[in-house]
Amino acid sequence: MADDPVRTPQSHVVHCPESNMKLGSGQCRIRALVHAGVNVALGTDGAASNDDHDLFGEMRTAVLLDRLGGGGAALDAHEILAMATINGARALGIEDTTGSLAVGKAADIVAVRVLNEPVYDPIATLVYVGTNRYVECVSRRLTSTSHATGTDYCIWPECRMCGWQARSCCETAS
Repeated sequence: MADDPVRTPQSHVVHCPESNMKLGSGQCRIRALVHAGVNVALGTDGAASNDDHDLFGEMRTAVLLDRLGGGGAALDAHEILAMATINGARALGIEDTTGSLAVGKAADIVAVRVLNEPVYDPIATLVYVGTNRYVECVSRRLTSTSHATGTDYCIWPECRMCGWQARSCCETAS
């Protein structure tokens, strides 16, 4: 990897761990790439080489594969979540308009049902336990105070989650 042209700070790699495992095409050394300054994003590849498009599953698989090879030196859940969000936007050159929750940026806000309690680290819970089956509601509208105000894309007419955030994102969807 010493003379690998992909190992430059201007490079982007999209890691699709479940597709790589299904196809037997090897394991991406994401930790080495990240430490070399390469922007690593996560993807799901296509249905022909993955069978689903579950980015939550890709996060879990990526972090577990990295831990398998790295132990205590492995990337943490926060770094893996960044690969699934802002790093993907950065790879596409659109990090100024999407990829993170910020006023003025396009964003999807996802309400996720938590089945395992207590939750000590919400990010780690999303990465290690999350799956697209736990998504309750998706909102695409933010006000200047970053409060979900409604959506045209709600999965259910009424959220099954407790809490004002989930209810407010679906109030106008019925």
